[in-house]
Amino acid sequence: MKNIIVDDKNKVRHHFTITDGALICKCGDSSITLTEVCRDVDCCTDEVGGIYAVAVCEKSIECCYNNGGGWRRYTAVTVKNDNCTISAIRAVCISGRLNMWYSMDCGDSRILIHQISDGEDMIGDPYAVGELGYKKKFEICCDYDKNTHIFFVDDEDRLCHMSYLWSEKRYSQREYISDRISHVSAVANKTGRIYVAAVGKKAEFNVIYFKELGDEDFRILGFGVDSCCTADVIDAGDKIYVQWMDNRECCECVSSDLGENFTRPVSVNSMRGGANQTVAYRNGANPLCMGVNRCMCNFASKMLHETAITESAGELVSMDEEMEDYRKSAEDMQVSFDVAERLTALENRVSVIEDYLQNMGVNEENNTDGGLCDE
Repeated sequence: MKNIIVDDKNKVRHHFTITDGALICKCGDSSITLTEVCRDVDCCTDEVGGIYAVAVCEKSIECCYNNGGGWRRYTAVTVKNDNCTISAIRAVCISGRLNMWYSMDCGDSRILIHQISDGEDMIGDPYAVGELGYKKKFEICCDYDKNTHIFFVDDEDRLCHMSYLWSEKRYSQREYISDRISHVSAVANKTGRIYVAAVGKKAEFNVIYFKELGDEDFRILGFGVDSCCTADVIDAGDKIYVQWMDNRECCECVSSDLGENFTRPVSVNSMRGGANQTVAYRNGANPLCMGVNRCMCNFASKMLHETAITESAGELVSMDEEMEDYRKSAEDMQVSFDVAERLTALENRVSVIEDYLQNMGVNEENNTDGGLCDE
């Protein structure tokens, strides 16, 4: 990405841009500049509010971290082979650990690498996830259980899906769709539902696909003709947007029922504010980046649908909180059972008393001496 907007945990906005090969971060007095030749950059936030910016430079991946005390920089990955280069990167902070996925180009091979960094002196070994195609398109997102889902286009232009299961510490793989895919985008909302958008090719036309992870088939939302057509799926709380660029035209469809139905494509350029570029968005309230991935913005770097987008990135409910809610609900349920038992017992006692009083009334009517006896 060339443009990234990050809102930290205190709702302070940071702008990261790659301009003429240099990475520049602007946020009041807190700014950094990497003058090396930067090819790609990604940003993420951790659970304590810190911000990571990882940049692909000429022969290294440079990591910059700021937890409120200023920027600290270190080299996360160094490329020692002159025949190998890094071209793209994605980063997610999971359980306090910086996870980086990047494409390593070595001759005709393009390999997707996964590497973990706990700091300058604690960098894990690289792990080869799979073989990327020449387009080198891949996307990362996490579900509610912090499992990481990787979507990428392989050498045969198939969209592949791999998941890293953290509970089992292993990757699982399955082919996803094979209609000459050229671009992929994926995002997860704060409840963990994952949505995927992709650009495929049928005859000489681009096809805009969409599906939710777990659905059997992709749906077609629109078409395009430009060879550089790209599509992005955006989570905005109650709404989902699928936006795509085609022949300098920005289009989008919107769903108000979590992806069940979409409107017909409309031109974003004709909307108020218009759009001229794509920007990535990260929110510190959502350290897993389980929210908006990329969206369109205008010349002033103002995101389209910004209010809905920023409000949708609420804090995640942790499993501990969920178990506490479950325990409380169980206690409330038990109280309800106790109350029901007490009410049943009370009703039985009232019934016995009513029967007794009725019997007493019958006996009084048959008593001719008014209830008095000779004694």
